[in-house]
Amino acid sequence: AAFAVVFLFAQWIRYELSFEECYPDADRIYQVQEAEKRTEGIYKKMTLKQSVKELPSKFPIVEQVVNFDNFTNSMLVKGESILYNKAIASPNFLNVFPLRCIAGSTENVKKEKSGLLISEEAAIRFYGSAQNALGQEISEFFLGVMPIVGVVEVPKQSIIQFDIIGFKEWAEGTYYIKLKENMPFTEQQQLLMGQFLTKMYDSQNKLVFEPIKRLHLYTDNTTEKVSYNNVYFGSIKEIRLLALVVILIVVLAIINYVNTSTARAISRAKEVGVRKIGGATRTINSSFPNRSLYNYFSGYVFGSRYCQNSTSSV
Repeated sequence: AAFAVVFLFAQWIRYELSFEECYPDADRIYQVQEAEKRTEGIYKKMTLKQSVKELPSKFPIVEQVVNFDNFTNSMLVKGESILYNKAIASPNFLNVFPLRCIAGSTENVKKEKSGLLISEEAAIRFYGSAQNALGQEISEFFLGVMPIVGVVEVPKQSIIQFDIIGFKEWAEGTYYIKLKENMPFTEQQQLLMGQFLTKMYDSQNKLVFEPIKRLHLYTDNTTEKVSYNNVYFGSIKEIRLLALVVILIVVLAIINYVNTSTARAISRAKEVGVRKIGGATRTINSSFPNRSLYNYFSGYVFGSRYCQNSTSSV
């Protein structure tokens, strides 16, 4: 049972640490934040000025800049008003955050106002299937009447979440930069880029760059949480505490196993002596290792099955 709990906790830790790994270039993607000085300390804002789009022209290390904004909206489906998670992103969004296409195509949406994408989950929820969602027209306040041209898989282990997304050059929202391949992002470069906002707007605030792989576990109360509908954040403190509990359980389980095995061997010492006198030395030499292997194998099978059933819904 102890090792079943350990397997379960280990799976959860692995799940929490694997956020954003669904994107092949995740190591080169950073969220741009504005560090604002307040009386209680530094507060990181995510709603940034449009000047962030000028970073590639000022700093050659930056390959692309995209922005992403989402909020709750309503629409009519079969005469019924429903709420959904709407997103607007820059046309080059899929170059930074590629999404697997389930039905239709994502090629056309790389141009502004050329169509909408819907998540596979939303397509099934709203229209019954991915194929039924294709061609459905949705009236968007910012984009006009737009057809759904593609159904995509939105990874659950990501801060990028939406039901329906449209593409438009958009000033508001959260900005992300993608660095060029094999280009180190040194502290000096981050400092120079951070001072860019200060010079542009004569502001005391600076830009800071947070790797997207850190956002899930390291976003705390000192960071503004906008553009994050239907997104939950973990905690690196909870992960470290859970890892400590796992180590403690393993140590206690080993100690318990050693003590139990020692006590069992002592209790059977007289039996072993009698059997040796009767000439059963070879049988004794194999019975104890076989019993240990049987116990280990049974515990492993039980723990794996329990862990698999418990994590199947994650």
